Amino acid sequence: GCEAIRWKSAPSTVQVPGEQEITTPQTTRSSVREYSTPIQVQIPETGNLTDDVVGNGVEHPAAVVFSRRSSTGWSDVTAAEFLAEVRAVAKGLISAGVEPGDRVALLSRTRYEWTLFDYAIWFVGAATVPIYETSSAEQIEWILSDSGARAVVA
Repeated sequence: GCEAIRWKSAPSTVQVPGEQEITTPQTTRSSVREYSTPIQVQIPETGNLTDDVVGNGVEHPAAVVFSRRSSTGWSDVTAAEFLAEVRAVAKGLISAGVEPGDRVALLSRTRYEWTLFDYAIWFVGAATVPIYETSSAEQIEWILSDSGARAVVA
């Protein structure tokens, strides 16, 4: 690691022609100690977040990974069901013209479908542009124009 470094600067006075003299206060500057340790886990050279959805769907298909509200109460969603739904939505996005590298805006409140579409967008190789339900019309307009989103899911 490295040791903390501290130094002080004396007050200084600045005179701008035609202005009142300005004195800056004495300042103290310090840095923090930094420590490092050798890596404890092996980081894969390839892969992404969608690998976990596929892995869970194949290795633990009956595991309940979500509960979602329905008209009759709460219903469980297994890893295999979630994987099938993500793949189906991803196919729909592809058929709608979404391609790898595209940006897809997702306008929603926090809910199961947000997660479903988020993973489906990643499955396609696109990037999610999050827009929250509390965003104003002006914010949404700016986010869409700045992000270059090719599609919007709302």
